[in-house]
Amino acid sequence: MSGLKQSFPNKLCLSLLIFITLSPLIEAELKAPISLALAFLGFLFRSENISINFLNNLRVLLVLFGVFVLHPIILDMENLGNSIVWIIGTFSLVFSGFILANSYTKKDFLDINESFIIVIIALGLPIYLPFSYGLFDYDLLPIYNFKGCERGYTVGIVNFLTHEYGVTARFSSFAREPGIMQVFILLALNNRIVRMRGSIDVLSLMLIVALFLGKSTTGLFAMLIVLMMSCNFYKNKIFFALFGCIFIYFFIIELKYIFDYKLFNTHAFEARYNRYEYLINTNLVDLIFGLGNNVYNETLAANDLGGFDSFLQLIQRYGIIAIFTLFLLLFLNNYNDPAPLIIILLAFFSQSLWLDPIISYFYFCPAVVKRFGYQYSPLLR
Repeated sequence: MSGLKQSFPNKLCLSLLIFITLSPLIEAELKAPISLALAFLGFLFRSENISINFLNNLRVLLVLFGVFVLHPIILDMENLGNSIVWIIGTFSLVFSGFILANSYTKKDFLDINESFIIVIIALGLPIYLPFSYGLFDYDLLPIYNFKGCERGYTVGIVNFLTHEYGVTARFSSFAREPGIMQVFILLALNNRIVRMRGSIDVLSLMLIVALFLGKSTTGLFAMLIVLMMSCNFYKNKIFFALFGCIFIYFFIIELKYIFDYKLFNTHAFEARYNRYEYLINTNLVDLIFGLGNNVYNETLAANDLGGFDSFLQLIQRYGIIAIFTLFLLLFLNNYNDPAPLIIILLAFFSQSLWLDPIISYFYFCPAVVKRFGYQYSPLLR
């Protein structure tokens, strides 16, 4: 199914929103108002040929209002002043997703993301590779801070993250973390292969290379799922015959990196997943209903016990009822398009992205093309 012809301002608003959502160069306090402004502009420039699922989305918004506003107000009633700013910011970002869902069909949303990510990767890889292989000195680049801490070097569309031993050998493009960037590369890759009717072209290959360079365990696993679900192996038999061995070689290299630095008994694994002991050590009431923003921010996060990923952080803040609600909404509004649904659900267990407005778009019913009356799955285009 062909998509709508989106205006340039419409595409620009969503592209800028993706950049602002992921970039560490934008202060966290500014992301909510900027995201809202861009979402409203996208709504103003939306196509006239779409039909908005306003009532359905309003019901979803009311459910999320209960989860992320009323529920934390009750939890933080004793000291609501410290929590109210977080509550307003949270709902502002969710509301941005509500506006986006009333502005873009699923197909157009994924097509714009694909185009933007391909341009960014095409510009970013020629910058990343010479620095990563030592051809240029990182000290030539500006230093950037994120959440008050020095995080690395940047050229805007490519960030080089640093740790105590030096620069992280992972491609994160313009995003704050390589793992978060992988989500949007995967969405672009799946959309690209589906639009090419199962064929892998040069641009798809470039996205695959970017995924390997990102060294994300979840990203590599999700990439295999995407290839199995959307790739026509018969059409690509020459590609797999010529480049299969090369991919296996690089995959083995990345697996060695994962086993050495990211799995059991490694510092990265312990720092990220040992905090899951919270699920065993906390009482049932707190597990179901959560601790609230104040306890999370002042006790768990302050003592470096807060969840690294969306799944654990949501349970700690708002309880199992919150994560169940989001998973249910994601399934109900995306079950007919399984690849993006799987990509986002896997990311919930590896990244803290549940608040990002580009992700909250998927909690709602996307706008649909008027002439069809409903939105086809990209798998059926």
